[in-house]
Amino acid sequence: MKRSANTEDATAGPVKPVRVIEHIARDRRDDAVRVLAAAFHAYPVMRFVLDDAGEEYDRRLHALIRYFCERRLTQDWPLLGCFAYPSVEKRDGTEAQRELVAVAGINDPGPFVDNEAHVRAWATLRAAIGPSAIERLEYYEQESDGDAPPGAHHFLGIIGVRPDQQGKGHARALIEHIMERSRADTSSAGVWLSTETADNVPLYEHLGFRLRAERDIGALRYRVMVWTRP
Repeated sequence: MKRSANTEDATAGPVKPVRVIEHIARDRRDDAVRVLAAAFHAYPVMRFVLDDAGEEYDRRLHALIRYFCERRLTQDWPLLGCFAYPSVEKRDGTEAQRELVAVAGINDPGPFVDNEAHVRAWATLRAAIGPSAIERLEYYEQESDGDAPPGAHHFLGIIGVRPDQQGKGHARALIEHIMERSRADTSSAGVWLSTETADNVPLYEHLGFRLRAERDIGALRYRVMVWTRP
């Protein structure tokens, strides 16, 4: 299993990992859904798509995010997990102590294949969130796809950090991992993403992303940012 780890220096003994990034298999999908649902509970896109959910909002949010995870798994695209270890005093490097604290879903360069597994996942989503939410989701995705950069890029479709773990560098570690994936892929010109939260822009700019487009999609203020592989 491919993984990358961040470590920190220790005054004695072996260097212990702060976090490790690994691919999330299908048997851990629901763990990823819980992390992302917590991170995106009030996110503008989710509120827009699930506008009429009412008391069903939490259930439908989980269904929507489960679909976003399934969309990567059905294409064999990366669903990455950032697993954090406890404090230095308690950390001994064993897997039992790790916690899934952040998740990122990526589209690799290349065509999307509407295979049988994806057809089932889409039908499950439609039944769970209803036709009006599906219509808003399709409208949003059609509009936002028009601002994709030319050429083959990795697309960072979703990234979220558990609320109690935010501000600890987990999102940055995931993004840097994805940038390394792009660097290693000769077919990839870089990485692009979208955000509807202005507070996210400085982090992306710090990592080398540049604003490609900014406009309104319905009630959403939408920004496309691109990192170009050197």
